[in-house]
Amino acid sequence: MVAQALRSPSEAPSEPLPDELRAAVQLLLDDARAGDGAALVLEGCTTAAAAGLAGDILVLRARATEAEAELPFAVLADVLRPVLHRLESIPAPQGEALRAALALSPPAGDGRLAVCAGTLNLLVAVAPVFVTIDDAQWIDEASAEPLMFAFRRLAGTRVAVLIGVRGGATTPFVDSSLPRLRGAVASGLTPTPAPETPQGLLDGADAARAAGQPDRALRLLDEALGCTNDPLLRADAQHLRGIISMWRNAPAQASRHLLTEAARIEELDAAKAAWMTADAAWASLMAGQLEDGLAAAERACALGARGGGVVEVLCSGLLGVAQLLRGSSREALPLIDRFAPLLDDPKFLERASTAVWPAALALVWLEEYGKARDAFAALVDFGRSHGTPAILPPALVGLSELQFRTGDWVSARASAAEAVQLAEETGQPVAHAFGLLALARVAAPQGREADCTANVFEAVRLTPSGAGAVLAYAGTRLGALELALGRSEATISHLEQVAERAAEHGLDDPGVIQWAPDLIEAYVRCGRKDDARGALERFEGLARATKRVWALATAARCRGLLAPNDTFEAAFREALAQHTRDENPFDRARTELCFGERLRRARRRIDARVPLRAALACFEQLGADPWAVRARIELVATGETVRSSEAARTDELTPQELEIARLVAGGATNREAATALYLSPKTIEAHLGRVYRKLRVRSRTELARLLA
Repeated sequence: MVAQALRSPSEAPSEPLPDELRAAVQLLLDDARAGDGAALVLEGCTTAAAAGLAGDILVLRARATEAEAELPFAVLADVLRPVLHRLESIPAPQGEALRAALALSPPAGDGRLAVCAGTLNLLVAVAPVFVTIDDAQWIDEASAEPLMFAFRRLAGTRVAVLIGVRGGATTPFVDSSLPRLRGAVASGLTPTPAPETPQGLLDGADAARAAGQPDRALRLLDEALGCTNDPLLRADAQHLRGIISMWRNAPAQASRHLLTEAARIEELDAAKAAWMTADAAWASLMAGQLEDGLAAAERACALGARGGGVVEVLCSGLLGVAQLLRGSSREALPLIDRFAPLLDDPKFLERASTAVWPAALALVWLEEYGKARDAFAALVDFGRSHGTPAILPPALVGLSELQFRTGDWVSARASAAEAVQLAEETGQPVAHAFGLLALARVAAPQGREADCTANVFEAVRLTPSGAGAVLAYAGTRLGALELALGRSEATISHLEQVAERAAEHGLDDPGVIQWAPDLIEAYVRCGRKDDARGALERFEGLARATKRVWALATAARCRGLLAPNDTFEAAFREALAQHTRDENPFDRARTELCFGERLRRARRRIDARVPLRAALACFEQLGADPWAVRARIELVATGETVRSSEAARTDELTPQELEIARLVAGGATNREAATALYLSPKTIEAHLGRVYRKLRVRSRTELARLLA
């Protein structure tokens, strides 16, 4: 195989290109020089003579061979070898993944997406560049994937690609959507906007953002804004800039920016202004500015009503989210429900992913778990199938919250871990922070103190410019950890700050962050019953107003903690009745534990065993070790002999192993799991072997039973 930045002197002179092909290649190169890169497939031709047209552009050449068709990354190594000294110019996780893939460092174990993104970003870093690959019908599968990933995303770059394949041969490049030439006959080659046009630059910026390249997207937006006075094109550019800023650590600033730019075009295009204002509303909500978010959502709805259609639905959904946060759930649900019919429309998901996932998360808060599952499934499937990794982290964070609440903590941890990895690789610090907080959500009740605190502190460090919601969630996670570890004073310290922040910002829905029952229980355990009663009164008022099942159940549990011996049972029975309407096994188990504790202290040891057994079984299944210890101690105190759980410990698995275990337990083959996680089947096989050893299972059936 041959790869070089210049043609080898020993290479035989190539036949000159026919005039038609020469013109097509020259156009390809001219477009790349001007910033509108593309890839072109030549069927029945070689690319050898094309290198002479490159002029001063760097040429990277490779030729696949049949003998190396099964050698992983053979062609990718040949394409990139002359520019590997530039790996330091791309994000570190991508550089590390490429080094591992090309056998320049020890295997990294994961990072399929990082290899893909790194390939694209390295080519962009060394541009202008002309990549030529011959005999592509023999390209190895491992090389084809990252190269195709890169070649589909060349809009707005100075990268030109020419791929030669023998006539009639099968190759991923021929079977793809890339334009191709058969001899002198064009097939699928359509005109593209001139690269120097604002629209071409804007399209390139949008593609760069979706592929997780925010810095490149911002550079292209600057160029677009510098060469147009068209107010609507400028609005599109400023809209995209605001979305990037929202996820790059400045949601409050992004909101102000979007509102300012939307106001400029209200009279020209009310629908476009409405969309920008809706995104500004969500940015304000992320920043913890609920009043500003509600005002922006109301303004977006007023603008959206002028044009109707999809934009009106989108704005209505965001208004529903804002109303929900302020405690008006009855008005919120019908507005959020309007999204459902649009989730099967890829064009809507492509345009509105930043607005759909908040609505899906709101369905979790509303305890509409089935609808939320459908919404997150649509978003995640769209992000994976369309190669737009930038939209996946927030969707995976929301999915993790759904999985946590419904008792699937294995999946919740895996979804959060994937969100963290993708957010880091795609340059989204705010999404990265929310992913870390989702990991802490699982770690806290499991008593994994080091993991929980490290994730919380890193989340706060990543968002110094003010995602106010991050601080609220951070305090809640630390409070939950301290309560699990029996440190009630520390719990109170963290959660009183959360209570102050919620009151300051008008967060009136009790089920969004879920902190109040923990604070009330900590007050009770510290003997501060007057503080507990005051907090319970406020919490019960919100529970009755919103009619949220989780809030009604946990409020009744807190009443049971405070009630005298002759009335506590009725409160706990009420709580357990409410829990039957919910899918939250952890909080039901906590209610059973508290009920059992009160029964035992009332000298009803035999009665106490039933709820305590149920609580222990649930805590052990979830891996909530500190809570299981409490339940076990209480059971022993009733006179019952309790064996320590011999259940396998999923917290021994790495995040990657956990995600693989979850997929395989759900019925995925090794190849299907590899596709979903951007890994190779052999890597899946190696990880799965370690999963079996750690969990002490011998088959997929046993694994599925364990994780059910």
